[in-house]
Amino acid sequence: MVVWIFRAVRKSLEDDGLIGRVTESTAYRTISSFRHILFILQPLLWGVEKYFGKYAMSPIDRVLFEMNLDPDMHSPLGEALMSPVVQMVNQFLLGWFLFDLALDMLYSALESFTLEEHEKAQRQYDKERKELGDVDEKDKAPTNLIISLTESRMFKYVFWGVVISSLLSMLNAAGTAISDEIAYMRDTPSPETTKANLAKINPYRDFLPEQDPILRDLIYVKHVLRQLTPTTLPEDDYQLFSDMIRSLETRTDICWRVWEETEIRQTILAAANRGSASKPIADEPFSLHKRVKALHSHWSDLERAPGKPERWEDASDTTFLAPLIATHSFGEAEAGNKAAGGSGFKLALTPEQEADATKRYQKWRRDRDRKVSYLKLHPPAPMAWVPLAKSDTGIRNAWDNAFPDGRVQAGRSVPMGKLAGDQQWKPIFRSLLTENVPWGWVTPGEEPQSPEESKAELDELLAESDLAEERRTKQNEYIAQLKKEADERKQKSEL
Repeated sequence: MVVWIFRAVRKSLEDDGLIGRVTESTAYRTISSFRHILFILQPLLWGVEKYFGKYAMSPIDRVLFEMNLDPDMHSPLGEALMSPVVQMVNQFLLGWFLFDLALDMLYSALESFTLEEHEKAQRQYDKERKELGDVDEKDKAPTNLIISLTESRMFKYVFWGVVISSLLSMLNAAGTAISDEIAYMRDTPSPETTKANLAKINPYRDFLPEQDPILRDLIYVKHVLRQLTPTTLPEDDYQLFSDMIRSLETRTDICWRVWEETEIRQTILAAANRGSASKPIADEPFSLHKRVKALHSHWSDLERAPGKPERWEDASDTTFLAPLIATHSFGEAEAGNKAAGGSGFKLALTPEQEADATKRYQKWRRDRDRKVSYLKLHPPAPMAWVPLAKSDTGIRNAWDNAFPDGRVQAGRSVPMGKLAGDQQWKPIFRSLLTENVPWGWVTPGEEPQSPEESKAELDELLAESDLAEERRTKQNEYIAQLKKEADERKQKSEL
């Protein structure tokens, strides 16, 4: 019965049948051809209607329209696309597409069961497969149907419809994201406001005149204590090392800004991290290694303690680090260096060391002031920002304030101006050595170096580099010797 019904409907689909005469008519073919063309152009027309129609404006279009970055949304094109005639044509074509799709599906289904030619070909194909022993009687009808469906126009329409719909969905999602990002960027302060906010947190400014002595001492101490890393040598002046460490342990005139800009902490950190199984250090007198580790730990505790002023605050010039060791008698060997009035350990240098300290400080200060003169005119951008709050709620509020749309995700850029004026965020600046300052910049009011001065400075730098390389070679050889002696002692102890 079912096959008879299918054959009757199939007969009507043939050229001399009722439906066949309709599908073969000139009007049907004309409308179908027109619909096929519009089927390809429909996504483009939908996009034009969506992005230029005044009643179907997406979020990004609204932003672009407000910013006057797109043509007039109320142009003749937009009016024509929204006219009743165009809307009626769209509805008619959509209905025709559904009718044609349903007709194609019916035709494909009937064709898979009633076409004699196809049945004969399928029987012959099944017979050959059966002779080869790879045929399953249960798979005949499903295989026939699947092959017919995949070769039909209906399958192609559905497939390309899904592809085009997916592309349109992705474009719409991308447009929404871009519109949100543009709206977010529009709320960013102007470049002038951003520069003014960065100037308020600029950590680089002129030193106070009374800070010159401590600056000179720390620059020279840093230069000398670099010789501790990776190890000291037997011919080194251990008394000088001990005196300089004692000065750092007891000084009460090191303010936070001087401590930051001289970068004395990096030298102490490197000295504290010396010594390992692969790179042993010498057996140093005066407990040098133990003392630099204690000094580094003390400074780290002070840095993490509450109340530490930030680098851009004036209080960083008037707030001083508490000494590791309170002023007291340091023993007979150091009693002569005790400062009058109990203000700390007084570092005594020879005339040659004094001259070297002054020369190095003047060179450091000249280069530092040159860079700072540029950074005062061009406030540096922080390399990172961290929330000031410590609680989870405070951190969440800081993020919500930075991203009012709630889209907090890794990799999303934050305009500098939104954080520069936000009191909930703390900037993290680079060191002065890594700040981007043009090589040819000259401090305003000063004359540039002459070629002779530049050459003399370069020659001096190369000579110091050669001496440092020579010392590093000796240190590496001494470390190898110490490691060999340690391995021999270990082997003897295991016997």
